[in-house]
Amino acid sequence: MTFRDNLAWMMGFYRPLKKRLLLIGAQSVAVALVTAVIPYIYIHIIDAIKTDLSSRLLTQAIALLFLLGSINFLLSVTNATRRAKTNLELEWRYRQETFNRLMVMDHEFYSRFRTGDLVTRLTDDVGRKLSWVACSGVFRALESSLKIVFCFTAMFLINPYLALITLIPFPLQVFIYFKSARKLHQRFDTLQKLISRVNDTIESCFSGIRIIQAYCAENRQALKFRQVAGDRAAAEVNAERYHIFVHLLYGYFWQLAQILILFAGGWMVIQNRLTVGEFVAFDYYILMMVWPMFDIGGFLVDYRRASISIARLREIESWKPKILNPENPVETGPFRGRIRFDNVSYTLNGHSLVKNLSFDTGNARTVAVVGEVGSGKSSIINLLCRFYEPDNGEIFLDEQQLNRYPLAYLREKIGYVSQEPLLFTDTIKNNIRFGRDDIPDSTVNRVADCAQLMPEIRLFPMGFDTPIGLRGMTLSGGQKQRISIARAMLGNPGLLVLDDATAHLDAKTEEDLWKVLFEQFPGTRTIFTSHRTATLEKADVILVLKNGLLVESGRHSKLMTQKGEYFRIYSRRKLQEKINGNTTSQKQQQLSQRRSITSVN
Repeated sequence: MTFRDNLAWMMGFYRPLKKRLLLIGAQSVAVALVTAVIPYIYIHIIDAIKTDLSSRLLTQAIALLFLLGSINFLLSVTNATRRAKTNLELEWRYRQETFNRLMVMDHEFYSRFRTGDLVTRLTDDVGRKLSWVACSGVFRALESSLKIVFCFTAMFLINPYLALITLIPFPLQVFIYFKSARKLHQRFDTLQKLISRVNDTIESCFSGIRIIQAYCAENRQALKFRQVAGDRAAAEVNAERYHIFVHLLYGYFWQLAQILILFAGGWMVIQNRLTVGEFVAFDYYILMMVWPMFDIGGFLVDYRRASISIARLREIESWKPKILNPENPVETGPFRGRIRFDNVSYTLNGHSLVKNLSFDTGNARTVAVVGEVGSGKSSIINLLCRFYEPDNGEIFLDEQQLNRYPLAYLREKIGYVSQEPLLFTDTIKNNIRFGRDDIPDSTVNRVADCAQLMPEIRLFPMGFDTPIGLRGMTLSGGQKQRISIARAMLGNPGLLVLDDATAHLDAKTEEDLWKVLFEQFPGTRTIFTSHRTATLEKADVILVLKNGLLVESGRHSKLMTQKGEYFRIYSRRKLQEKINGNTTSQKQQQLSQRRSITSVN
């Protein structure tokens, strides 16, 4: 992306801070002007020493220098403070804007971008690498450029020939910039990608720490982290080494001008073509322009780094989510929860997950979706919740196209519980309430009781206020699922969607859950996937999938008589449950025998 593109992008964040930025710019001009005036006074002081320098004139000159120096100091300090504050505010705005965009992205976006990479863009990219350049970098470069322009103008007024000599290093600096720009861009781009890899490795390691420990893979993960961290360190050193080399080269080339001035200026003083005061002022101006040249060089180098961060943020901005609010939403009426798929197809990453799927749940209160792994069960759930958009066909909810409903309405009416229940590092109550602070504690207690969670709540040391660890690591799988179910039921949804959400519950707990659900939420319809045969037997409609196709549908009794795909799946699961039940019974008998022997002894 060009400098103009990046500047246009930054201007969008500048507009709310326009007054402050104008003040920073005005102060930068004032600092540069005062800085350029100070050496000019020395000419008159030094040259007057040979003629008629009186104590009164000397006192006035010193007072003027003190005044200008004080003004320069105050302007510089207040401007630097204001720049630092603006850096932090811009950083906050970059991060908040990016985070807000991430919150509305669809699931396809998150299947492409890794979590660690997004964390890097929200932290490292919008930190000093971008926010410093956007304010301090720009205005320090502006101030330094003005200092050079004002100083060079003063030098030209003193002696045009000597002023032109100071420009000799300038073409070399331009050459160095264009030769180094591409290499800097490559090094900084590689570094940011490696930082993302490190963060992604950390995130995946901590999220899956139980699996790592269960398979004794700690050393392997440590080696993996050491490798990616080493790659990052090498890239950091490589980029910083080149950064420092180019940065210093900009400044030291300008110091070449000082050497030329000492030779040429000294010769002109000897030839009486330049006064001593003019020579001293010239040398002063050269010294004053060394650090501004370092500043400009630093900005040019840091801008290459910031441009990488801008490109990474703009990559997020360029992603257009497919799941959007409709332009002309339908008027919502009484929610009945009737679902109809009409020739729906969906493909993800080149894999066809659902193919020409058509069904109508009618007035069924409970709908079960059955199939082998990869048959498309979760795809139906994701399409129904509008996590994904179908490639072809239409989905209807209560005879209205699903994508015509406002997203807020769908999220309110559909209570969703995923296969892997996700909990947050907070209390149990806050995980159930999940930001719905207007809902009273009595309702929280009610849904927790419906989700068969109250017996465990009473055992926790702080009850509902018990904090849980990252992703609920302090809880069992069944407890996490019941908290997730309670969270979904808290909003009294019209349609409850359970994606194998009772897998970690025992048969008795799940049976009690369904019983209470039907009693306490009589108006709620349910669509679910499940591996438990007793649950499937209670469903009003069963949809049987195979390779993304609907091969059978109907009630349990009807499908069993057909002896088709459902009969095969059900029979195998029934046999597995019997084997598991016998194994559990044997373990209980063995445990009872041990207890009896221990009691006798």
